[in-house]
Amino acid sequence: MIVCSRQWRSLWIDVKVTDQIPAGDYEIEIRLLKEEEPVCSCIVKLHVIGTALPKQEIMHTEWMHADCLADYYHVPVFSEEHWQILENFFAEYVDRGCNMMLVPLFTSPLDTAIGLERTTTQLVEVEVKDGQYSFGFDKVKRWIDLCRKYGIEYFEMSHLFSQWGAKYAPKVVAKVDGKEIAAGNDKLMARIGVDYINCHSVGTIIHMAIDGKYAGHIVISDVVKPTSRQAIRALKEAGVQKNVMLTGD
Repeated sequence: MIVCSRQWRSLWIDVKVTDQIPAGDYEIEIRLLKEEEPVCSCIVKLHVIGTALPKQEIMHTEWMHADCLADYYHVPVFSEEHWQILENFFAEYVDRGCNMMLVPLFTSPLDTAIGLERTTTQLVEVEVKDGQYSFGFDKVKRWIDLCRKYGIEYFEMSHLFSQWGAKYAPKVVAKVDGKEIAAGNDKLMARIGVDYINCHSVGTIIHMAIDGKYAGHIVISDVVKPTSRQAIRALKEAGVQKNVMLTGD
């Protein structure tokens, strides 16, 4: 824990009260130690009510960003260190009254800034071989088993859409004929350590990498149809006084 001098900071402390602790008033001493030596301390009063909350009856879920936990603690996604962090999170999650968990079948696009992408946290393993798809669910089972261990009863599956529409669709990673294919913007190439060639064409640039090596890029753009001039002329001849273009996402 980092304590900054000359600054106001908040410190959240949970006190777990078991059934064996009688109702009443208690004093708790809180001490901050540095290298086993006390820096400061205070006494707080705790009032224990002699009752227990009933079981949560509504489905209660909160945002769950597995990639943020991996990024914050600088651990590889779904490494054993990451699974331990997730387990600690699940335990605290349930203690705060949540009983439904999001299952990241694919990497969600939530809260992703334009031009960026989220760290891949895809539980479902996707492989394409000779045009046939196969799916591995070992990580999904481990995720759900870990949730159930701490009392989570309901599960929300990640969707193939987001609240911002298809423009920010989920990232799905797959192996194609034994090769891992990555397709995305320059930020994705930089994240996976692939040297890419800058493209200055007008449109959406999608860089491609196969097994960690740059394979080229695709440009997606709208082109003017050869019949557009004729269509505008026909509209004017039909008496249309003003032509406008309406677009939207």
